[in-house]
Amino acid sequence: MHENWRLLTGELVCSLENTGWFTSGSVPSALTGSAEGGDDFRYHVIVYATVLDAIKHGKEPVFELYDEARDLVAYTRTIPSPGRAPELLRAYGIPAEEGDRVRARLPGFPEQLLD
Repeated sequence: MHENWRLLTGELVCSLENTGWFTSGSVPSALTGSAEGGDDFRYHVIVYATVLDAIKHGKEPVFELYDEARDLVAYTRTIPSPGRAPELLRAYGIPAEEGDRVRARLPGFPEQLLD
């Protein structure tokens, strides 16, 4: 793995943890930040490896929020706190199965993810 990937991954892990998320997973597939909700670890921030590639090339990233209990996703350009994630998902969440179609239209979300 290239050193830049390790640095970016480390920075994102720190950002997630400093914001209050518990981290799991690793690049190359995805890095996940999870937070306890009414159910254990109901809310997640998902950082796909292709998002790291976008950051590496100076593009603004798009992070995916996921509500496991309601199977909803929402998209954000910043990493919200675990307390803010449920609010964003209630206001902007869409069914997870629509996520691929929506991601394809988001500027800054890497198209490679859809391949």
